[in-house]
Amino acid sequence: MGSAVLTGWESVGLPLDEAWIVSLEQKLAETDWEPWLTHPASIFRVPHHIRDDDAKLYDPKVVSLGPYHRHVDRLLPMNRLKWHSLKKFLGRSTCYALVDYLRLIKVSERRARAAYADDLASISSNDFVQMMLLDGCFVVETILLWKIGVGCRLEAVQNPIASMSWSLPVVARDMLMLENQIPFFLLHLLFDYAFPRQHDFAKCAAEFFAAFADMELELPPDGARKGSFCHLLHLFHSCINPRKDAGEAKSRTKLLSRANKSRTTRVKSIPSATRLSTSGVKFTRKRTRNMLDITFHNGKMQIPQLAVNGHFDTLFRNLIAFEQGYKCVSRYVTSYASLMDCIIDTPEDVTLLQKGEIIVNGLGDNQEVAALFNKLCSGAAIDDGNGDLASVFEEANRHYKRKCNQCMSILRRDYFGNPWSVIALLAAILLFGLTSTQTVFTVLAYVRPPK
Repeated sequence: MGSAVLTGWESVGLPLDEAWIVSLEQKLAETDWEPWLTHPASIFRVPHHIRDDDAKLYDPKVVSLGPYHRHVDRLLPMNRLKWHSLKKFLGRSTCYALVDYLRLIKVSERRARAAYADDLASISSNDFVQMMLLDGCFVVETILLWKIGVGCRLEAVQNPIASMSWSLPVVARDMLMLENQIPFFLLHLLFDYAFPRQHDFAKCAAEFFAAFADMELELPPDGARKGSFCHLLHLFHSCINPRKDAGEAKSRTKLLSRANKSRTTRVKSIPSATRLSTSGVKFTRKRTRNMLDITFHNGKMQIPQLAVNGHFDTLFRNLIAFEQGYKCVSRYVTSYASLMDCIIDTPEDVTLLQKGEIIVNGLGDNQEVAALFNKLCSGAAIDDGNGDLASVFEEANRHYKRKCNQCMSILRRDYFGNPWSVIALLAAILLFGLTSTQTVFTVLAYVRPPK
């Protein structure tokens, strides 16, 4: 079959194994590009060059969701609670039985498998459908029981996870691990079938994660659509998108196009906060609901307040890993982490940002906070143009390099730092003025003596 194409090689005398050629052609025929082109895999393993820096930040602690960690021994005890969640879920609706939900997932199995980058051929169809149903119902029940439990103490007590105060935050953390995701469309299907027109699942999920991440999350305008999100981590990523509307995105695109006209003028870093402050840069808290909305104008860098707690590192590392591997999303979290890595080098930088009410240190040690930010982008590819924050990088560097700004900052620090310095400076100026006046009159008296 291949000889018609390789006629030029026949005279060379290189024998080719026909069985080998047939096996290669069969492999090519079985390779299906369509799912990759229409629905690129959004759930993938964190690359080794990123994971190796601190593997535990990407591994679930108590519960496995999806295929990647389902055989890890320390996560198996949670499987009993998954069956409990499934039974609770099935009891919420009298319209559908177990077989109905199995059929529902079976119909969507091909699409669900395509969401995973790994080859899942070793998982049978029945096992895959069972896994999606068990894990999906566990996620839906966890979020729903939390929402109901806020106003119903009885439901909270009956929830084995919610009844253990330590476990729910850890489960919420595991639900945002990149390697621990379930296709969002399946979660939405299960939720809609069980609770038609009762709740918006995307909104419930956003409220759930906002409570445990200690952040304000806002769904994008299209957040109610089933196809808006690939999985729960993608939902969280979309909720902190600094470009909420088309108008803002358009204006920001224009700004970026101006800032990045020449590749040679792109800025990759800026000085630390303490060094920037020597040129007069002020760091203040920006009162906005979006933590990534950073601006720089007239020597003032405004950054939304950020609570650095025990889950911050894990959450941001997984968001960055998602941006690195899924090309259909903007890398604004990576850009944010890159900026914070630049302005935070030492504990003194953290202290400066704390004074500006920008960082709330939940870790206790400023050195630990500085080290955390310095490692956030470890192994990640950083946009040469600094992505969505290109204008902030450019303006901050331009301000820092102006000599007059550094001189004015030194003047303010050395002579206007406290009232006594101001009084001393004014006294010196007055003394200089009086001395100069006296000198002028003395010279005039010598040149033109009185008659």
